[in-house]
Amino acid sequence: MSLLALNAVEAYYISTVYVAALLTVVSFTQRPVRKLLTEKLEKLSFVVEIFASFLVELSLQLIVFKLILIQVTSYFVGFTVDHILTSLAYYVDILTIGGLIILYTEMMNEKSLAEACIREINKSAKPLQSFVSTLEISKIINPFWSPKNINRHKNTNLFALIVSYATNEEIREALVSTNFDYKQPKRLMLDVYTSTKKSEGLRPVLIHFHGGAWRLGSKDHLYPHEQILITESDWVVVNAGYRLAPQNAYPTHLMDVKRAIRWVKANISAYGGNPEFIVLSGDSAGGHLSSMASLTANDPQYQPGFEDVDTSVQGVVSFSGAVDLFHGKSTSLFFSIRVANLKAIDNDFVRKHSPASVIKSTHPSKLVPTLLLAGDRDLLVQSDQARIYKKSFDEATNSGQCRVFTNPHGKHINFLSWSPRSYYNARVVQAWCDQLSTRSQ
Repeated sequence: MSLLALNAVEAYYISTVYVAALLTVVSFTQRPVRKLLTEKLEKLSFVVEIFASFLVELSLQLIVFKLILIQVTSYFVGFTVDHILTSLAYYVDILTIGGLIILYTEMMNEKSLAEACIREINKSAKPLQSFVSTLEISKIINPFWSPKNINRHKNTNLFALIVSYATNEEIREALVSTNFDYKQPKRLMLDVYTSTKKSEGLRPVLIHFHGGAWRLGSKDHLYPHEQILITESDWVVVNAGYRLAPQNAYPTHLMDVKRAIRWVKANISAYGGNPEFIVLSGDSAGGHLSSMASLTANDPQYQPGFEDVDTSVQGVVSFSGAVDLFHGKSTSLFFSIRVANLKAIDNDFVRKHSPASVIKSTHPSKLVPTLLLAGDRDLLVQSDQARIYKKSFDEATNSGQCRVFTNPHGKHINFLSWSPRSYYNARVVQAWCDQLSTRSQ
């Protein structure tokens, strides 16, 4: 191998070591790092938290990758006094691997918490199997694996080759308002997922809205909790997109969510779904939108052109949802300026669109059962937001229908790939959704 190639291997190893070490430290710390990132390094907080989340959830795969990289570097470069920087990086790497082992063990140990929550939901529930005992080799190799016994009706229905949940007039408005940006109509689409096995009768429906700070994201990923609901509980799952800021100022996002609900209620029976039983699901910004959609059901100001359409739902599941926009000045500032495209913080506007505040002006009869999942190490959406939402919910009604499940070591993303934590979270969601569906029958 040439000297240039050797230098490249050495540089790559050293850089990956220190990046992983930094993210591992961030994954363990809570208050100090949160304060630094949210107050001093706000622009970096999103990127750091997302990468740290993936590091935690993919810690097992990363350990294997690091062990292989150590062997490759040792063979081509060596950890000797002639390569002092590489040797120092090696010792840092060993410490990082130890940290990753601890992070993975923490996820495994959360089984008891999930099991206790499931028993509270359903006292007759069977003991929860360990993630390792149910793990397939395909999920280790590919943590974003999806089973084959799921039909994906991609952007199609029974009557057209391509379908948008928006009307022709709404699509035209989306183009005109963005100076004919032809990417916008693609945001107004959805995919329907069903089990390959035949079922009798109409099945419950879950509509999921992705996260991404109201500015990013895609509907194209099928989450573990969705896969389990489809393959084991025979639910129909819909992943819907929505238009994003800054091209589209909020509340365009909320209006699109309601348009998706309108389409599902009118068409989902063709896929075996029950239009009378719909649960909304969302992560991060999608959790906010799902909560807002349920709290503003049938509100004509967010249903332009379809004011008389019923957009009520039967439940909400929120993963790391931004349900209290007043939790920290940075949150309300970001939402006002970078999501709603306002020139400054508008507290009245934020209050009108912060779910924890909207609950206070919502009639108790309109509050639907809600499950909130959060991570105590989340640097973007602190788990206190879920607790504040539950407090507001409980003050508005004594129904006890709002439940919070907290991962004590969870980061912002703990639901996207097959990891112990996402698996246990998915089981909690499955138990909650199935129990809600059973009670409605």
